[in-house]
Amino acid sequence: MQTITAAVSSRNAGVKAEEEGELFAILDSEGHDLGITEYRHIVHAKGLYHRAVYCFVFNSKKELLIQRRSWKKKVGPSQWDLSVAEHLQPGESYRDAVVRGLNEELGIEMSSCLHSVVGPLSATHLRKLELPSEGIHDYEFVESYRLDNYEGRVTFNEEEVSAVRFAKVSDIQHEMQENPDNFTVWFREELNSLNWRQL
Repeated sequence: MQTITAAVSSRNAGVKAEEEGELFAILDSEGHDLGITEYRHIVHAKGLYHRAVYCFVFNSKKELLIQRRSWKKKVGPSQWDLSVAEHLQPGESYRDAVVRGLNEELGIEMSSCLHSVVGPLSATHLRKLELPSEGIHDYEFVESYRLDNYEGRVTFNEEEVSAVRFAKVSDIQHEMQENPDNFTVWFREELNSLNWRQL
């Protein structure tokens, strides 16, 4: 895979990896907002339903930007992940969370470019991640989006991300087949559920 060397740098964005004081809106099993919030660590410990969003960032060559998660992450440390994966804040829309996540994780300012976020790529769907050894039961209602033809600067948040690179989707698919544990489980599952058709 091709590693980006130009127009990339790291920064301290003031957003820590997996901030336990972060509040999530709680949903029922059908995805309806219950009008209550709870702290991140309690949500994941109790398996409470909440929202998350993914975004796939492509350059003009149709190469996908993937990020390597920080070693500080409790889940998937140092694994390769999709461009952006973000929990929604209470009252936030999926699309607004994409815009915030692009900024916080990759330093991409939507107001500074002409590109638009496209999506959702599929209907809202439930993803479950069970890691009993870590005390994590992560039940998320997810939507996926994409940002095309991005050629601007990437300044990734060093608290969240350790590296980024652009690669052809076919190359990512091949590497996932050869070394699946190098990639987060939700990245693999989302690409499979999209059947790679949207990419």
